[in-house]
Amino acid sequence: MKVLIAVPDRDLLKAYESLLTLCGHEPTAVFDGIQTVSAAANTRFDVLILDDKIPRVSAERLLGLFTESKTPVILLSKGAFNTDKLKQYPSCELLRYPFLPAEL
Repeated sequence: MKVLIAVPDRDLLKAYESLLTLCGHEPTAVFDGIQTVSAAANTRFDVLILDDKIPRVSAERLLGLFTESKTPVILLSKGAFNTDKLKQYPSCELLRYPFLPAEL
């Protein structure tokens, strides 16, 4: 499975990338919204894992873009993201920090 993972914390991003690789997935790791859009323009991904605090392009804007392309999204949040807004994005699932690696 091709996974685009967008997390601003580079250490955490590297850990998720390693975990996904060990599980047999093909992750592409990016740390801001512009890189997320650029990566998605060049490759079709099976899923996006997106931190709600991604800089340079808002998570809400990215959710809209990926909803249009019908790409499922796992939104990682510390609780600040408005869950009512998620109803607009039917292919999005919310995963709150902290979570176990198996949940991802």
